[in-house]
Amino acid sequence: MKHGHIKYLKNLIRSVKTNPIPPETEPRQLIPNDRIFEVHPPEDRFQELIPFCVVEHSPSQPKRNGRRTERLEPAIIDGVKNLQFLTEHYQQEYKYVLNFWLDNIEQDILSKGDFTGSPLDSGIVDQALIYIAKNERYATSQGATVEIRPGTVALVTDPAKKLSLYKIYIEVIFTDGIFEVERVPTLAMGRFEIEEPTEIVRSEEI
Repeated sequence: MKHGHIKYLKNLIRSVKTNPIPPETEPRQLIPNDRIFEVHPPEDRFQELIPFCVVEHSPSQPKRNGRRTERLEPAIIDGVKNLQFLTEHYQQEYKYVLNFWLDNIEQDILSKGDFTGSPLDSGIVDQALIYIAKNERYATSQGATVEIRPGTVALVTDPAKKLSLYKIYIEVIFTDGIFEVERVPTLAMGRFEIEEPTEIVRSEEI
């Protein structure tokens, strides 16, 4: 897992809205902040925590790259100008599954089919897809670009057996990698110390 991925996914989960509880009139966050988890809670707590969402990490396979992918702004280190490059050691697709656990089919907020701008027009899956469509990429602090796309989505009925629960799961895929900033010193803006010239005497003059 990467911190930037988890932050993105939690913001996605928080973006999913549901009907307000009277007398409130504004759509409310479907999953409270304290019910967004990175590991599944014990099964005997499911009913107590409903609705909640679990961010699940799927296995991935790194692919060796080793190429420079970006040229960054030069940096001055100890008075010497250094060219900076972003080197991608490995390419990797990170796959996560968002498990929305619910006990009431009404909480899915069935989609009307047309999105007018109100989150209540769309179900959980549609709202998540709209969020991804509006946030398809972001830049890391190193300058690398991370791209995001949706994967499989599905509704699983009563997956917890006899708990009368169901879940909606949404796969979210990050195209990312393992990066390192490579610095190459240059002569530009360097400091040189010049010694006094040394007289060279030929042997016949001695």
